Amino acid sequence: AHTVLHTCKDAGVKVINIDNVITEDDYDLVDAIIASDNTQLGYLSGQWVAEHHPDGANILIVHLQTAESCIINVDGFWQGIKDNTDNPDAFVEVQVVEGGGSTETSFQVVSDALQAHDDIDVIYAINDTSALGAVQAVAEAGKTGSIDILGKDGAPTGKHAISEGTMVQSSAQRPTYMGYTGVQYAVDLLNGKEVEFNTSIESYSITADNIGDYDLDAWDTLE
Repeated sequence: AHTVLHTCKDAGVKVINIDNVITEDDYDLVDAIIASDNTQLGYLSGQWVAEHHPDGANILIVHLQTAESCIINVDGFWQGIKDNTDNPDAFVEVQVVEGGGSTETSFQVVSDALQAHDDIDVIYAINDTSALGAVQAVAEAGKTGSIDILGKDGAPTGKHAISEGTMVQSSAQRPTYMGYTGVQYAVDLLNGKEVEFNTSIESYSITADNIGDYDLDAWDTLE
């Protein structure tokens, strides 16, 4: 298929891929990639689960399987569990539901999953928007506080949920910094300078323990 990326390449237009990463097959169609370390985003959540559920956990995954980055997040999540426990077999994937990245869809599919399985301990959602749907579903099922809900992004909504105690962890991205770096790279490319092809931006874990360190209404801060 002749994609927009092919058209840009043919026309000599510089392309910087930010955030949702293209697959490696298309790497030759862009000039630079700037994205979070998607493995690490999932890994930090998995690490939290392993540390807070030493005896294992039944886990529901709220996925967005059409997004390459989310597939990497979920792989990283399981890796984070495996690397930080002596009994990886005690961590069971009960079900994977398709939340579409949206609060509404996630609310519906998590509600269904909670009715089908009464033994869920942990819900890992691929973004905070999905996690909020899980928060609502868990509240309506009367299980607030007995199921740990983890999101991803460190979005203002996620930070508020962590400060209110309805979510336990979110691995934060730095979209402001991504955009800033993208503009820098664009200027450099237009001036004929070399830029780093694949820039991986480190993520960080936001939990009840450190939520006080962050501005709840901001995505991230530029240093």
